[in-house]
Amino acid sequence: MPGLFEQLEKRTVRWVNLINGGIEHLTLEKLPGKIVATSVLIGGEGSQVFGAWYQIFMDARWRVKAVSIHATDTRWLILRSPRAGKWCDGDGKALPDLDGARYVWLPDSPFAIMPLVRCVDLGRNDVSGRPAVQVSIETLQPRLVELSVKRGEGGDSCLVESADGQCFRFKFDLNGLVNEQAEKFKRI
Repeated sequence: MPGLFEQLEKRTVRWVNLINGGIEHLTLEKLPGKIVATSVLIGGEGSQVFGAWYQIFMDARWRVKAVSIHATDTRWLILRSPRAGKWCDGDGKALPDLDGARYVWLPDSPFAIMPLVRCVDLGRNDVSGRPAVQVSIETLQPRLVELSVKRGEGGDSCLVESADGQCFRFKFDLNGLVNEQAEKFKRI
């Protein structure tokens, strides 16, 4: 979808989680040679409630270079990708279990799918088998997953499927920011 979306300089947006009433407040900035997303998340239910903030650092072509996630209970996770498809922790220790992934997916965030969607050209074809690092905000445990992305009608939506059978439908604005994720998130 690289040619589909308009240029982006700086945006601040919010989403509400339609399932548990959580909220995300995100600022996305395009800086010289990089794009930085900084966000605060509050969500969860019962014993799974969480508060966290994260940053995703991308190059100018939306390729993820680093992720920093900090929970309000003092847990944190830093992942860096010094080379495409290679990952290490914040101390530089290699994480070979994540090899091959070029994207990060935070299921608790409607934003985190955006770099993947911006990098694939869904105007021409669907993409399957894209490895991604999935991180749940509740556990902060990264794991490798495969995602398939299929273009929706009109080009303003897509269906993301994980190898374990989960399906997520996203609708986007002209900047490629999620307007809604069917039955889970809605921009406010």
